[in-house]
Amino acid sequence: SVRIALAVLGPHLPGGWPAIQAWNHALVQQGRELLTAALDTDTPTPAEMIGSIASLPIPLDRYPGHNALDVVESLHDNWSIEVPVSPWPAPEDRLLRISAQQYNTLNDYELLARALTSELNQLPRRRKPAVVWWIGSRNRRVRRRRWGHRRDRSRGPRLEA
Repeated sequence: SVRIALAVLGPHLPGGWPAIQAWNHALVQQGRELLTAALDTDTPTPAEMIGSIASLPIPLDRYPGHNALDVVESLHDNWSIEVPVSPWPAPEDRLLRISAQQYNTLNDYELLARALTSELNQLPRRRKPAVVWWIGSRNRRVRRRRWGHRRDRSRGPRLEA
């Protein structure tokens, strides 16, 4: 339960929960500074407004043509890194979110910065959607786009010929 988790984590640092919060805040600040330097971008919010989670935009002018899903999949497949990258505030934008907890170290953020810059420089500019075959009604094989398809709300996903 939450009560037990709070009781177990509290004594991890001598100052209790205030010390844990301060440690997490300091670590996410260091990670944010490291990633903003690697991505050559500005910090969107002042340090006073951040707790233990920070968001950073991936600049479109430096890394054009990569959508959020491509970034997440390439980091996961090639580096075994799971980090949220959202298409926000517009569908073509990418917003990276990092967080800090007792099990994180600055080396984790250094690895993320290295992996992120490597993958953003290597990802293809335009990726064709994956085509998935599946058995439709009446045992007919139907080809459908895996992502990027337009939806007709009345009939479901649009199918390709």
